[in-house]
Amino acid sequence: MRKVILWLMVLFFAFFFAGHLFELIALIPNWQSGEIAEVARYRDFLSKSGPGNYFSLTQGGTLLFSLIGLISVWKQGGQAKIAAAITLLVVIGVGFYTYFVFLPTNQYIGNTEYDAVLLKSLVTKWVTNEPFRFLAIGIGLAASIWCFEASRRKTE
Repeated sequence: MRKVILWLMVLFFAFFFAGHLFELIALIPNWQSGEIAEVARYRDFLSKSGPGNYFSLTQGGTLLFSLIGLISVWKQGGQAKIAAAITLLVVIGVGFYTYFVFLPTNQYIGNTEYDAVLLKSLVTKWVTNEPFRFLAIGIGLAASIWCFEASRRKTE
C-alpha cells in the first residue's frame, strides 16, 4: 500500500509541475504584457474554465498524498521520512505563496474593468514570481521521487 501512496504522490507532483510548465510556455505569453486588451482576451477565452480548476485538483491531490506519504514512511525513518517532509513543506509553502502572491492577481483579472497601472503592476508581480513557484514545485517533485526511491530501497 505504501508503494501505491508514494507513487500517487510522485504522480500528482508531476501533474502539478507539468501544469505549471504548460502555463509558463503556452498561457503566460498571451497576457504577460499586462495590457488591458490582452488580459481581457485571456480572461474571455477562459470564461468557462481555467487553470485554477486544474491546479485546485493537482495541488489538493499533491497535498493529500504528501501528507499520507509522510505518514506511511514515518516509522521507516531515514531519507524517505526527510524527503516526504520536504514534499509536504513544499506543497504547503506553494499554497501560501499562491494565496498571497498569485490569487490577488487572478481575482483582479476576473473583473471586467481594469485600472491600467494596477493591472500592469499585478501582472508584473505575477509573471516575475511564477518561475520561483515553478522551481519550488520542481523541488517538491524531486523530493517525491527521492522519497519513493528511498522507501523502495529500504524495503528491498
